[in-house]
Amino acid sequence: KPIKKTEINYEVSAFYQHVSDKISLSQDLAGTNYSYFNLDRFESAGGRAQLGWTRDNIQLNTGVSYTGIRTNYGNGKFIYSPEVNASLTYNWKKPQITFFAYYKYTGKLVTFLKLEDESLQQFFISDYNMLDVNVTREFLKKRIAVSLGAKNLLNVTSVTSSMSTGAHAGGGGSSPIGWGRSYYVKLQIKLSRYK
Repeated sequence: KPIKKTEINYEVSAFYQHVSDKISLSQDLAGTNYSYFNLDRFESAGGRAQLGWTRDNIQLNTGVSYTGIRTNYGNGKFIYSPEVNASLTYNWKKPQITFFAYYKYTGKLVTFLKLEDESLQQFFISDYNMLDVNVTREFLKKRIAVSLGAKNLLNVTSVTSSMSTGAHAGGGGSSPIGWGRSYYVKLQIKLSRYK
């Protein structure tokens, strides 16, 4: 039997960013209308690590990041949020079927709310999880591929939000995240030109 080779790759990075008059996005109390505004001071700092593992017909990729944000609407401290993602690909060679799954966890995020008096307030969006899956079958020497999949399998449409500081601190609401669970069918055809 042929020897199965294992490949491992990784990447670690860190970053810092400082932006003045950053164009950002705010939402209203209902969470349905959005508008742009200039953020006087924006800083972000954090780190990121990624790991990939491949063996024969299996491929696994994972990543984690930890990002802090500080703005002139906060209390002067960095507010940190984690993010974790993972994808798994399995290639069933003989029937030419590929299974794919993608998962992502997003930690508490900082965003901005426009109040009734037109003033802006920094607030938090709660953490949430997303999951996508996909199955692809290839035909005619990979010239035709049919895919069946589902996006946002956990059906996350909105998450709770709360104020961070000020007179409205602790006030609750919700922020839209996605359209909800959806399914799809995709057909791909590769056309070749022969002389």
